[in-house]
Amino acid sequence: MNAVLYLLILALISFSDSLILLWYFVPLFVTSTLLALLNRPFEIRKMSFPIISGIVVSLVYLVKGNIPTLIKYPISLITDKGLIFENFLLLFKGICLLYNHKLFEFSETYKFNFLTIVIILITMGIICFVFSNISKTFSKNPVWCLFVILSITSISIAYVFTSITTNVYTTRYLTFPLMLGLSMVSLTYSQNIKFQKVYLFFILSIIVINAGSNAELLKGGYEQPNREQYELIGYLKESNLIFGYGDYWDANLITYLSNEEIVIRPVIFNDAKITLLSGSHLKKMVYGTGNE
Repeated sequence: MNAVLYLLILALISFSDSLILLWYFVPLFVTSTLLALLNRPFEIRKMSFPIISGIVVSLVYLVKGNIPTLIKYPISLITDKGLIFENFLLLFKGICLLYNHKLFEFSETYKFNFLTIVIILITMGIICFVFSNISKTFSKNPVWCLFVILSITSISIAYVFTSITTNVYTTRYLTFPLMLGLSMVSLTYSQNIKFQKVYLFFILSIIVINAGSNAELLKGGYEQPNREQYELIGYLKESNLIFGYGDYWDANLITYLSNEEIVIRPVIFNDAKITLLSGSHLKKMVYGTGNE
């Protein structure tokens, strides 16, 4: 029963967001395969459930790809060195944004202040502690450690070298890898008794600092969610434009927010070079003939 429930949840998540292949399924499958191969004698029965899971995910992916009403955002490999560098910076900024708001401000301005220096020093101390005890942690939790390493590596490579990254808003793809990284921080806590109190002080300090930074951020309030889309909806209504075509990011959102008073269909282009400016992030992507 538990296996059936797991496969059902896996299928639903795979249908919702195919990126689960990068940060969960592929790392888990590779981990299971490597551990099964290292086990002597090799037992094929230990691979049966990962293989069944792979079949379920593949079927869901194929079914999802054949549903014409879904928006399909094409993901391509990036070879332009400038874009790779920009994506690498976005990876750094995204991690800073999820980790600490002050650190994110530093990633934007590169201006030091006392609190930023303290955060960086404490973080470096935690990282040094984790890496100095990673071998002990790995020996006690090989499955989880290998999965964490593969998951963080796969999503980071995809984030830098593919077109899934558009601007700082795609930081949401880094949430799960960051949580996995924090799990490694937790696992290494008990590995070094000598410096355990220092490590605990670092952890508590960064929790307090992050809580303070977030409280300061919340005081500033938030702008209206989807403000730009609502402004566009108002303009389209005033102009009596109720049908049209748009890009992947706005089409269904505008249709939904307008309660279908305005219907926008997504358009994908292939084989023609254009330049797309999204915020401050310049993306050169490959497009072409319009297809609904």
